[in-house]
Amino acid sequence: MNLTIRRAAPTDVTNYGRLLGDELPEVFFGDYLDLLASGEFGYGPDPGEVALLASDGNGRVVGAALAAPPVSSLTEANLPEDEYERACSDLSKLAAIAVRSDSRRRGVGTNLLLSVATTLANSGHRRLFGQFHAKSSDLAKFYASLGFRVLPPEAPLVLPPWLALQAEPNYQFFLRTLLPLRDRETSSGSADRT
Repeated sequence: MNLTIRRAAPTDVTNYGRLLGDELPEVFFGDYLDLLASGEFGYGPDPGEVALLASDGNGRVVGAALAAPPVSSLTEANLPEDEYERACSDLSKLAAIAVRSDSRRRGVGTNLLLSVATTLANSGHRRLFGQFHAKSSDLAKFYASLGFRVLPPEAPLVLPPWLALQAEPNYQFFLRTLLPLRDRETSSGSADRT
């Protein structure tokens, strides 16, 4: 599939919402769409906010992904301000990833997730995590195939020194350490995608 991945712009909010609305409950993306429409999300001072769209060769939006620092979890942890800021620049959570049902199993989700990871790594974020429903063994395999450590269902995600998150019932976390492109080149001798 000929695929183009780019940052979502405020003018993309209709396409983004339509795609995500077809694939995910609104609770996962409603606030992000408001921020995206305002021009604040993904274009503000926080490089950890990433909103990407994938389009096919005809320009049709076939996938979308959102990642952002886990602000609410970090706020609940009552960290001192300097540690809170450091955690926000270190961690990002994959808040949503969606692929149109007629475009699945064609590399759209893989390319979106790799693009999110690369964007975050090159902006200085060191870890990307998320969670999914434990009944989805396909998602566990998907994340593991892309280098994520997939925790057992309902296991807590411990992110020293700041955070320990408890998984919701029937959910499981996944986590990956990110390396900026320049670090991947020097550690492996050549550039790789993730």
